[in-house]
Amino acid sequence: MTSNLKFLLGFVKLIFMTTGDRYNTFWPRFGAGFLDSAALAPLAWFDQVLWNYSSSSGALLSWSLAYQVMGLLYSVGLVFLFGQTLGKMATGVVVLDSNGRKLTLMQAVLRDIVQVFLVPVFIVIVGNNVLAGRLENRGLGDTHYLMWFGVIMMIWGILELITMLFNSKRRAIHDFIAGTVVVRQPVEERRVGYRKLRWLLGAFLILSFVVPHVLPENNMETGKPKSDSSKASNPEAPNH
Repeated sequence: MTSNLKFLLGFVKLIFMTTGDRYNTFWPRFGAGFLDSAALAPLAWFDQVLWNYSSSSGALLSWSLAYQVMGLLYSVGLVFLFGQTLGKMATGVVVLDSNGRKLTLMQAVLRDIVQVFLVPVFIVIVGNNVLAGRLENRGLGDTHYLMWFGVIMMIWGILELITMLFNSKRRAIHDFIAGTVVVRQPVEERRVGYRKLRWLLGAFLILSFVVPHVLPENNMETGKPKSDSSKASNPEAPNH
């Protein structure tokens, strides 16, 4: 138990430590990813509740569109306006263009070009499934497709990681695409209250591991979506 606690404290220290090397951003960016997911966790909780309690195609389609757009606005919008998401504010890193200037809107979009491309794809898939009455797996359909998507994203993540580790400025693929670089922000330049933001996001991060297990979950399936006949034979199956 003590060794695990020491490991955790050492890991947290890596994320939040200050250093004279402004390009030494791997661990702060890694931590920022978790904190950003924590910042968006309430949306995920609402998403889980809605898909488990609603069968209204209008409500589900409207929410799916809003959910995807909000996630995109969070990552692209905040980086364009402030050079930072909430996670990056908490860990003390900022995104600049390769010449050290504020990002343009196009650069902010290009940094998240994969997400920008996937949002309309997800919306089309969910829309087609919901209108056809296939509400399983958040309207995304067969879990085999979800697994393939997960594999593709894992490969992309590994390529990003390799690229980031093998150049002096720790630029990932999306940084090269957008012409950006992530640097450590001097303590005196950080936003007021960034330490409180750390604690707040940390609390949400802990909750993000707990709340989904407390909320009902009958929408996500481990195999192929059930056919209508299988649902009819099981009166306890959720009627979506």
